[in-house]
Amino acid sequence: MKYKYRLYSKALIPLGIIGSTFGTPALSQTVGLDELQVCMAIESQSQRLSCFENLVQNAQTQAITAPMPAPESSAPSITAPKVPSVASPPTPAAPITSSTSGAKSLADDQFGLPEKPVRKPVEDQSRSMVLASADKNHKGRWAFTMENGQLWLQTDSAQIPPPAAGTTVHIEEGLWGSFKMRIAKRTVRVKRQK
Repeated sequence: MKYKYRLYSKALIPLGIIGSTFGTPALSQTVGLDELQVCMAIESQSQRLSCFENLVQNAQTQAITAPMPAPESSAPSITAPKVPSVASPPTPAAPITSSTSGAKSLADDQFGLPEKPVRKPVEDQSRSMVLASADKNHKGRWAFTMENGQLWLQTDSAQIPPPAAGTTVHIEEGLWGSFKMRIAKRTVRVKRQK
């Protein structure tokens, strides 16, 4: 029983290696079991390794140069695997050429991409407000209430002195929708709560 296990493991390990090398099922079907068994029968480690490398190289070359088959009926087709010679050098891959030529229109280049937001003018990215009150929460971060009723919460852990009511604060927009509040020459990151 132990001998059969070794035989199966010797057969399955190269299949797993070659199967995981290729990302698509079409590529993994280009190497047959007979080809793998020929490589496994080689005694010398370096020759066995070069045999497996040749199999992988030939499969990659075939996958690049072969056209994609059209989907057929549900009946499977059986083809005889091609057994490569052990001493054959790997063939160089053919360069991939694009079938489209000429310039594409801007609409074709932008199709499917998310629309880029229009940059707001500078005056829309900064506001000055008057602070009505400031309280620390249980995490030691500030909650700023403005005179117009807005509530801004501190999101970073920067330490600032307690701001006085009636202080003018400047809030400016940062990257990706974040906001920075400048209070008495100190800057903290905030988000609007209400």
